[in-house]
Amino acid sequence: MRPKHPNIKYQLSVGDRLSIRTLCVALTTIDPSWKADHTTDSFWRLYINNRSGAMIRSDHGDHELIPGQVHLIPGWVTYSCLNKQNIGHFYIHFDVVGIPPALIRQVFDRPFMLNADPIRDKAFMALCDQIEDGDTSSAAVLCRCKSLLYWAFTDLLMQLPKSKTQLCDQAMAAQQAVQPAVQYIDEHYHTNTTNTQLASLCHMSEDYFIRRFRECVGQTPAQYVQERRISEAAKQLIYTQNAIDQIAHDTGFGNRFYFSRVFNKHYDMGPATYRKRQRV
Repeated sequence: MRPKHPNIKYQLSVGDRLSIRTLCVALTTIDPSWKADHTTDSFWRLYINNRSGAMIRSDHGDHELIPGQVHLIPGWVTYSCLNKQNIGHFYIHFDVVGIPPALIRQVFDRPFMLNADPIRDKAFMALCDQIEDGDTSSAAVLCRCKSLLYWAFTDLLMQLPKSKTQLCDQAMAAQQAVQPAVQYIDEHYHTNTTNTQLASLCHMSEDYFIRRFRECVGQTPAQYVQERRISEAAKQLIYTQNAIDQIAHDTGFGNRFYFSRVFNKHYDMGPATYRKRQRV
């Protein structure tokens, strides 16, 4: 394709700040014991089932998991699930990095079923076949998984109402003003950082920085730090065998008591109970 203005250099105005991190990919069988009430996690889920009978229930109503279709449950959505029979269940847990939690809750506030795409859906089936054959650790499978997640997330953005895509685009563009602070928090969430230090990264006064951060991110710096810590702690509870005291320390909480109190505030349960819940 020839550009309309060959002398103009094209680039993304928001830069490369949106990425997807794969946490878990697996193929299993779910049965009628696949149930959960008011489940909330910070990570996203992608589901593809081979039979009907499973359903997701949220504040937006019942969402049937249609066989062969790609379903997405965004992070921070609270939902319940139920199932009537044995079903082949392909799932991926993943993070969308670069979109603040406050914006995710506002734009992606319910489960979604993607519009059918024969080429994309066939590619997902090929990935399912690889996983079923036991190929879960090769670089090629990881790359295929990530590329399909980007494809699915792109299709989700394309089928959102225009008002929501505009809100997402505007928020990501606005975040550029405080991006150095956001990036620093994301990389150093486990350390104690002052607003003065974060403001200096953005070349702002402290008062102005706090105001701009809240306008751009939807949370105060302190709220963003705490949610970032809690999110990472929750993932460690699921995907590692680390002791809860160690997780509290590694994610920046002073002690297990304080960690448990903050965790319960976010998830309505303690860390030990959260760790025991079945997650597929």
